[in-house]
Amino acid sequence: MISQSAPEEFDLELNRVVTRLRTMPLDKLDQSVEPIKRLTAELLRLCSNFGDPAPKPLPHYELRAAGDVVMVLGRDARAVARNDQQIMEVTAALTAARRELP
Repeated sequence: MISQSAPEEFDLELNRVVTRLRTMPLDKLDQSVEPIKRLTAELLRLCSNFGDPAPKPLPHYELRAAGDVVMVLGRDARAVARNDQQIMEVTAALTAARRELP
């Protein structure tokens, strides 16, 4: 099996999480509020740790937009990550969240 680079693993995991959130039935999405909140908070924290100047708290959004919110935050975290180790931290947060989703 060919190993993937940190950016490739990130892209794959972000796509998995976003696709899952975008296609999840609303009743399952309602069960996912806490994992989604933890993930978005972690992505904001990572952005801040990686040097993003003061990311703003998230505005209120409809739960059905969670996939889009995670996509934006994931891409933001990836954009400010300075090395593969930081990219792997973002990937780990995405993987943990995906495993918590119903």
